[in-house]
Amino acid sequence: MSFLGGYGYLIVEGVALTATLSLVSAVIAATVGLIYATLTYEGGPGAVVLRSFCLAVMAVPEFITLLLLYFAGTLLLQKIFGSDFQLSPFWGGGFALGVAYATYFGELMRGALRDVNRGLVEAADALGLHRGQSFFLIRAPLAVKVAGPGALNLWVSLVKDTSIVSLIGVAELMRNSTVAARVTGASFEFYALAGCIYLAMTYCSNLFLGRRLSSRGREPHRWMSI
Repeated sequence: MSFLGGYGYLIVEGVALTATLSLVSAVIAATVGLIYATLTYEGGPGAVVLRSFCLAVMAVPEFITLLLLYFAGTLLLQKIFGSDFQLSPFWGGGFALGVAYATYFGELMRGALRDVNRGLVEAADALGLHRGQSFFLIRAPLAVKVAGPGALNLWVSLVKDTSIVSLIGVAELMRNSTVAARVTGASFEFYALAGCIYLAMTYCSNLFLGRRLSSRGREPHRWMSI
């Protein structure tokens, strides 16, 4: 008997693409989110404009953000490189998901940066540290610890939301499971398998990242407990 009716390889390819897409989107979300948090945590007119844009993106479902950014990016790049240019669905989807989750991560880090004890910052000033040293040596490390559990929850949501990238033709786990289910007629079996794989991916990454984000000697951060 062939592996999953001959579609096992398709599921394995989908798992690999889902994991890669999750990592690419997470890197984009972390980079853009950190820049956003750094620019907005002290307030000011520029922060108001950026936060307004961020909150507008957060209010729109991720799949609409995905479609808007993907098709807008395709049109923009075709203006630059010519009408024959085609944006890769993988990179377009990864960028759109990264931007969507950058808004959540940016707001999370912004709140964490603002929550750092003011006395510690004043102590750094008293020691003669300039603003950049105070930010990178005192404020940012403490904010990362505060934001750790929230970032873990965002990672879990991001992994699950990679399934909506199938809308623009990326052959990730959900799309390949749908193809296998339609061809073989074994819809329940393939969708149940896809659900179990998503569960395994999120739970295993939760265990690994929870330990990495926890302070030594303390209970690891958990997205869920069994």
